[in-house]
Amino acid sequence: MGDCMGAAAASQASDLRLVFSDMDFTYLADDKSIPADNLRLLDRLMGRGIGFVPCSGRPWMALPQELLQSPAVHYAVTSNGAAVVDVRSGRTLQQKLIGPERTLALYDRVRDLETTFDCFADGEALAERARFSKVADYGIHPGVYRFISSTRVLLDQPTEDVIRAHPHIDKLTLFFKTPADRQAIIEAVEVDPSLAWTSSDDHNLEVMDAFASKGAGLTWLCAYLGLTCAQCAAFGDSDNDLSMIEVAGLGVAMANAKEKVKAHADRVAPCDNNEAGVARFLEGYLGL
Repeated sequence: MGDCMGAAAASQASDLRLVFSDMDFTYLADDKSIPADNLRLLDRLMGRGIGFVPCSGRPWMALPQELLQSPAVHYAVTSNGAAVVDVRSGRTLQQKLIGPERTLALYDRVRDLETTFDCFADGEALAERARFSKVADYGIHPGVYRFISSTRVLLDQPTEDVIRAHPHIDKLTLFFKTPADRQAIIEAVEVDPSLAWTSSDDHNLEVMDAFASKGAGLTWLCAYLGLTCAQCAAFGDSDNDLSMIEVAGLGVAMANAKEKVKAHADRVAPCDNNEAGVARFLEGYLGL
């Protein structure tokens, strides 16, 4: 909805230098595969001198490898903007940690709720096996369930020990069972104003440092590369994508996006994530 200073003008196609895209239910299909046209899009962007930046709530090691191996992808914004990674070297360029003290305090406030408590640290998503095993009963999307089950590192330790053993925590994901649990988690997070919460799924809440967001990650990377946010496009579908859609020069909501996201976007993609909506939009916008 504007550049980093909040200007209203959208970037022109000729000025576009970076495309930031959410992964789940945006760039990826529901089954977590990359639609063929979205994968081919990367080479076409590179031919125009435009980079592609995964901007995801996922940890670094859970991003699709075929995407990271593309010559068009040099950087990734992970953990909802809490980390910016150079994908060539694997080096973390910028990071906002929650750390063990705040994490332990929050866990103490939610330990009796029906919820997971997944800690994102050092590029991985870590969880106590016994606590995480209950997520199968929470009614989450089958594709989401398969993905998180395959990417969580499950440890046979109490959650407190997981936290203490992995102090570089930059994000927490809590899947919950009922709306009452959701509200209780929100209240527990908001006890500490140095934390912030968002969501990427009807059954989860994601917790980061209050200064971490996808929009903040986009803004930091642009400054690092000597670009303005007006030279970027951002694609998303969920609440955790709002901040980057608002700061990018061109914010695009997927056809399957929540209505709130569509209301904040400059444009809406012509189709959904299963139909390669990111590629379809950019083909028209850039004349690819």
